Order: sequence, then C-alpha cells, then structure tokens
Amino acid sequence: MRQPIVTEEQVHDAMEFLNNTVGEVARVTTEAKRAEYMVKHRLALEMKKHEGSNALQEREARASAAYLEACERDAVAAGELAKYRAEREVKQIIIEVWRSQGANQRGMRP
Repeated sequence: MRQPIVTEEQVHDAMEFLNNTVGEVARVTTEAKRAEYMVKHRLALEMKKHEGSNALQEREARASAAYLEACERDAVAAGELAKYRAEREVKQIIIEVWRSQGANQRGMRP
C-alpha cells in the first residue's frame, strides 16, 4: 500500500485550525474593512483642510502624512486578511486531498 499524501493527523490539524480561527478571521476581516473605510475618511478630512478646486484638494490630501498612514494601515490589514484566507484555503485543500485519497482507496478494494 502506498504512503498517503495526507495523513489523518494532518486532517485533524487542518480541521482544528479551521475551527479555531473562525473568530480571528472575523476580527481580521472587520479590521481590514475598517482600515479600507478609514482611507476614504482620512482623504475626506484631509481634503477639507485645503482650499481650491476638488482636484487640488485631493492632490494635497493624498500627499499628506495622515493619508499615507491610513493607506499603510489598510495595506497591513489587507495583507493579514489575505494570509488568513490563504492558510484556511490550504487547510481546506488538505481535507479535500484526504477525502479523495479515501475515495480512491475504497474504489481500489476488491
């Protein structure tokens, strides 16, 4: 019999990870959404500080340190969310491979 690609221990760990990270994924998703909103909010606040046309206000606002900081927080939050999504996807793939292995083994029995 061939060595399994995915062991039952790996499946157990994957299931445990998926179960244990539900709350953390929700928190990270909330933070990412909040950071995305704050970029727009910071842009509006910075635009209010400047006189002139809308284009001039926007240019000045986008050049501000406060706007750059909001963009940085947004990027960090988006990266953390992407990391969790990728980790969870890997765990789901492990489970699917294990299920396919099981189906293949059942199909090979005499």
